[in-house]
Amino acid sequence: MPPEEKTRQRQHLAQPVLDNLKAWLEKNRTRVPRDSLTYKAMQYTLNQWELLIGYLADGRLKISNVLAENATRPFAVGRNNGLFADTPRGAKASATVYSLIETAKANGLEPFTYLHPVLQHITLVEPLQLKTGGGRYYPGTSTSRESKRADSLALTND
Repeated sequence: MPPEEKTRQRQHLAQPVLDNLKAWLEKNRTRVPRDSLTYKAMQYTLNQWELLIGYLADGRLKISNVLAENATRPFAVGRNNGLFADTPRGAKASATVYSLIETAKANGLEPFTYLHPVLQHITLVEPLQLKTGGGRYYPGTSTSRESKRADSLALTND
């Protein structure tokens, strides 16, 4: 189903259900003790409401994050092997590498083929450009959508 149709279907079918859920949460959260886990869960849902309903506005978004969770499971299972990440910097480095690998896989790229040119060019780029580079350092950009090849990514320093 095209994304536009998914958006229409979601707004037609899911929006009323979610509106009812929100109304129910707002009405009933005061009926449970504030220090209970039920209250905390209800409050958390309401605090995250905009993120919860975000998929209604864009048919390209997935309703569930199960694919992301499945992709990270091998790392969670093997976390005992990552004892080198016993510092915040080590943990951040591990998370960055895992994120790059899984992003490449999610875009149909072989991780090494993608990471090799990225790592070769990363020192040529200012740190701010890495964060705001218009996405050109990420798989799925430019011509990589068509060719699914990492060497088609624009890795030049402007």
